[in-house]
Amino acid sequence: MSGVKISFIVPVFNKEEHVRNCLNSLISQDFTDIEIIVIDDGSSDNTPQILKEYEDKIILKTKINAGVSAARNDGILLAKGKYTICIDADDYVEKDYASSVYDVAERFEADIVITDAFKIYGNKKVYLKDFETKDECTIDKDEYLRRLLASRHNKVLHNTWNKAIKTEILKENLFPVGITQAEDFHALVRNVIASKTLVKLNRTFYNYNIGENNTSGFEKLKAAMDHKFVYEDIISILKNKNLALEMVPDLEFRKIKSVYMPAISSRPNLKNSSYLKALDLFYDDIDSIISSAGFSKLRLKYRILIKMLKNVKSYENVSKILKIFNTINGFLSNKKMKEFKE
Repeated sequence: MSGVKISFIVPVFNKEEHVRNCLNSLISQDFTDIEIIVIDDGSSDNTPQILKEYEDKIILKTKINAGVSAARNDGILLAKGKYTICIDADDYVEKDYASSVYDVAERFEADIVITDAFKIYGNKKVYLKDFETKDECTIDKDEYLRRLLASRHNKVLHNTWNKAIKTEILKENLFPVGITQAEDFHALVRNVIASKTLVKLNRTFYNYNIGENNTSGFEKLKAAMDHKFVYEDIISILKNKNLALEMVPDLEFRKIKSVYMPAISSRPNLKNSSYLKALDLFYDDIDSIISSAGFSKLRLKYRILIKMLKNVKSYENVSKILKIFNTINGFLSNKKMKEFKE
């Protein structure tokens, strides 16, 4: 039987500026029964050379670029530890991360151990709380799932990096391949559903580095398509398992906001092929948008706008309506229209 208790999975793609800091924090753990699995997802910068410096301390697999989810999955399938923690290559962890979560996991016979985190902007650290509890203890799985599904304002984190998940569960609930937006959320929901015992450890081990270029705006077609897959798949899982059905309207609302509203709220540009495809997506689904339980959660002005657009057949006229609406809306809210990216 493997003596590995914690497997760290690190997908890497062109992270030459940060990967040393990440790996140094992992090889400095005060817990020896760990393995560090690094998946180089086809890096073209100096990352491969840096990884060679650590080849006696890590398990390294190099592959053709296939995206972060596929890279994570490759690492997870190699994992021999009882618990697995997925780490982003531009982040770092405290030296007692593995020992602390493993101790709690064993004491409570946990399937998932949840911790808190820091979000780092340059020299500034912001504390991120993941589920409010007074002491380390088991938490109500159904309540955690409801908060996870509800919104980002329910004091739970949609990420996997601040959680140790039992490896046998994670291997059955991998990350969605090809998805780069909300892939953590998708995997986390599936793993929470598959688990029985969730434990909260009120300590912070993970340092999430935002960075100047780490932005994830929804104003692009790939983001819209990724969110469409994630929300539709989660809604389907909940309905099939008859779980948390009261949260479906919230998920449908979030789907509308993440999939369709970015294009509707952006500056109209009929020369942008991605913008046109986003409009196609909106009009393909407009009947289901209006009939969904999440539609009523939109602000009245957007409900009126969408119902008005339903009867407009020409994209030129759609563009004119949206330009007027978004100009007025931007003036009233003191916000500039965003550009929908190619």
